[in-house]
Amino acid sequence: MIPFHVNDRTLGAYSDKLATDLIGRLAQHFKLRHLGPTTFLLGITVLQDCVAGHIELSQCQYVVDVLERFRFSSCSPVVTPMIPGLHLSKADAPSTDAERAEMTNLPYTNTGGTLLYLAMATWPEIAYAVSVLCRFIANPGLLHWHAVKHVFRYLRGTAEAQLVYCCDAFDAQQLFSAFVDADHAGNPDNSHSTGRYALLVAGGAGCVMVFAAADNHCTFDN
Repeated sequence: MIPFHVNDRTLGAYSDKLATDLIGRLAQHFKLRHLGPTTFLLGITVLQDCVAGHIELSQCQYVVDVLERFRFSSCSPVVTPMIPGLHLSKADAPSTDAERAEMTNLPYTNTGGTLLYLAMATWPEIAYAVSVLCRFIANPGLLHWHAVKHVFRYLRGTAEAQLVYCCDAFDAQQLFSAFVDADHAGNPDNSHSTGRYALLVAGGAGCVMVFAAADNHCTFDN
């Protein structure tokens, strides 16, 4: 497997020999600079222990930088990405010129993009909260902004968390596991349900998806 990002390429193979052979074949056609094992990629720190069969992914420094950029470095940590039972809606949007003016000074759109990247990379547990907050990105209100700050407070308390993948701890039948759930008419604006599924690979989250149903119920098939 060879993922590409601009001019960078990251190679994954079943053995060192396969990787070495492919690098040699590519070098016959392209000018390459081999940087060795991947340790840092797109803001993600990668720690590999080939003997133990462990791969650890972390964005600790990225989170620290983000907290500093948005001035949340000294915020008090919390243990959940969103307040349990919180239901945000379009009714929480600004209703007066003063409220709209106040929101124009807050970086709601920028924080939304930043949190979305973290949710897709190494913080899958914030995916649901971020998906809800992105619904209001066109016209956010103060309650929406408070929910954004709550997510950052969660990141403040979990900045050193890691995604750990360990193949040796699982047999072939346990390598993949999936979980799925949905609320019922959880969106107060249209009574649509919100579904979620998570795919775990070797004990670590490999994919988390949040999606809205087209009507007021969700149906899932194995």
